Amino acid sequence: NPFLLGSSHAATNARANNENIIGMINLDMIGYSPDDVYDIEIVGLDTNFTKYFYSKANTNYSIIQYFLNEWASDEHSFQRKGFPALTIEEHTLPSVRSYPWYHSSEDLLNKINISFTSEVVKYTISGIAQMARPVKKK
Repeated sequence: NPFLLGSSHAATNARANNENIIGMINLDMIGYSPDDVYDIEIVGLDTNFTKYFYSKANTNYSIIQYFLNEWASDEHSFQRKGFPALTIEEHTLPSVRSYPWYHSSEDLLNKINISFTSEVVKYTISGIAQMARPVKKK
C-alpha cells in the first residue's frame, strides 16, 4: 500500500531488530465530528489485543463504537510483521461525509473538533494505563 510506507518501514525494521513491541496503538483521523457525536472506531485484526484494549479503555469511558476484523491504517503494517496493533479513528455515519479536507491544503486546525480530539486522547491514555504492567528490570 503506497500510503503505508512509513509504518511499513518502521515495522520491518522493528521485526529485523527483534524489538519487543507488546502493542502498537495508532491514532489516525481523530478530530472530525461534524454531527458532534463522539463516536470512534477501534479496528484491528489482532482480536485479542483489540478486545483487551477495548475492555480496559471502557472501564473509564463509554463513547465508543467498536469494529473488529478490519484494517484501517498503519496498524496493518505492524500486524503483517506479527506485532499486536490497532487503530483508533473517528467514525462518521454513512449519511455524514468523511473528512472532506483529507490530504488537501484546506486540512487546517480550524476544521478539527478539539474537544473531540481531547476525549479520544484521554480515552486512549486511559486504555493504555489500564493495560500497563510493571516492566522487569534487566
